[in-house]
Parts: sequence; structure tokens; C-alpha cells
Amino acid sequence: MIKDFEKCVLTAYDNNDGMITIGWGHAEPKGYTNLVAGVTRWTQAQADSAFENDIKKYEKAVNDYFTRSFNQNQFDAMVSFTYNLGVGIFANDGWDKNASNEYILASLPKYINKGSAHEQGLIRRRNAEIALFNTPVSGGSGTDKGEIEMYLIMTIDTKNWYVSNGVQCKWIKSERFLNNFQNDFGKLNLPVDKMYSTELYKEFPKDTIIVK
Repeated sequence: MIKDFEKCVLTAYDNNDGMITIGWGHAEPKGYTNLVAGVTRWTQAQADSAFENDIKKYEKAVNDYFTRSFNQNQFDAMVSFTYNLGVGIFANDGWDKNASNEYILASLPKYINKGSAHEQGLIRRRNAEIALFNTPVSGGSGTDKGEIEMYLIMTIDTKNWYVSNGVQCKWIKSERFLNNFQNDFGKLNLPVDKMYSTELYKEFPKDTIIVK
């Protein structure tokens, strides 16, 4: 979603905000960067690589600020919002750390820079984020072959990973095993649901959690 709204500019430019910007909105402060407006030029591969690195801090900002969990679509919508407004937006504006869905859906439309030249574009972006936030997560593989609906679960507090069919879940014991897991399920493009351990145990009785 983010790349649908962020224009990729391969030549560095000065946006008169104290930053030099290039690529998919990658910005570095003047006086502390090797980027030179109008001079520095990136390849598309460099821009894409910087985006993949930059997005991590926005994902971390959402995970670190909120005490509630999000499904993958909700999380992606919140990351898009944070990428647009900055990692400090929630703290600066005093967002509820345990914000309900209703709270979030009522808050997002407020950030449109009303009366500015960017208003219509921001309205479209907020509407897209709201639509994504409201889209239920489906565990379907997208292959139309009738596989059992599967999804991944990541516990926010313990950073453990599980794979679930909605009835039971299996603990993926290590990150290495998770990476190897791609051979079995990665090609299915499984959605990820983030929750705290207490929520996991509420949703899945202990006898349905496979730890072998």
C-alpha cells in the first residue's frame, strides 16, 4: 500500500523541511548526510533496498507504542499511516496505547492537512488505510486449490512464532526453523496475526498448542 501513495524519486531533493529526500521518501537531515539535492542519484534497486530497511522502524514504532494486538491487515494499515506521519505521531498526539478499532477508525480521517494542496491525496490515503484496516484476514493461499486455511501467529511479548489452522497451532521453535518453513508454507503467502501470549492461550487451549 505504501508504494501506491509514495512517489519514488531517484534524484535527491530538498523539500524545505530540513531534510534531503530520495527514493521512496527516504529522508536524511541536512548537515548529517552525504545526499546532495539535485546531484545524488540512486538506482531503483538502491531505492527499493532503502525502503525495505526504512520500513522496519515504522513497524517497530507501531509494535512498541500499542499494547493491543493487530491482525496483519490492521498492522499494515497502521504502518502505512506511521510512514506518512512519522514514528512520533502516536506519542505526540497522545493516542490511546490500547486503542480500540473504533478509536483508530475515528482518528485516521483527522490527518488530512485540511485546506492544503495535499488534502485530496491524504483523503484517498486515509480511506485506503481504513479499508485495509477493515479487511478481514483470510488464511487462504490465493492458489484456489482448496488448501486448509492457514496463518502464522507471532507473540508480541515473547517473539515466538506459530502456524495455525484456526483450531490448533504449532510452535515454530526458532527463527532458523521459521526461515526453513518457507519450503512448506512460505509459497502460500500466509497472513500473520500478532498477539500477546495471554491472548494466544485464551484463543487456543493448551492441549491444542503443539510444541514438539
